[in-house]
Amino acid sequence: MSTATIQEYRDRLDPVNYLPNREDAVDAGVSPAAWRFARAVLDVIDAGQYRRAAIAASAVYVADVAATGEDRVSQTSLAELFGCSDNGVRRHMQLVAQTATSKLDVSGFDVDESVIRHVARTGRVTGLSL
Repeated sequence: MSTATIQEYRDRLDPVNYLPNREDAVDAGVSPAAWRFARAVLDVIDAGQYRRAAIAASAVYVADVAATGEDRVSQTSLAELFGCSDNGVRRHMQLVAQTATSKLDVSGFDVDESVIRHVARTGRVTGLSL
C-alpha cells in the first residue's frame, strides 16, 4: 500500500475533512462562530464507527443553534451539503454535544453553553427556549 493511499484512507476517517470550507458553510447559512466551534469539536471527537459526514453535519447544526440561538439552518439542507441523510444529522447530535462538553472549554467560543449541555443531555434541540 503506497503512502498516498494510506494518507487518503486516514483523511476519509477524519471527520474534520468532511467540513466544508468556511465560505461554503457561510454561503449555506451557517454562522462563522458556529463553523469555528464545529471545527474545534471535530478536531477532538472520537468518530469510532460513526458516519463521518453525518458527524460533521451534526457538529455544524448543533454549533449553529448554539451560536445563533435559533434553529435557522435546516437539518435537511445540511444533510444535502454534507452528503448524508437528515436522520444521520439527528442521530449524531448527542455525541457531538457530549464531546463538546467533555473535551472542550466551551466558554472559549461564542456559543450558548446551555444549548450544548441540553443537546448533550437530551440529543435534541426541542425544548429549548430559542
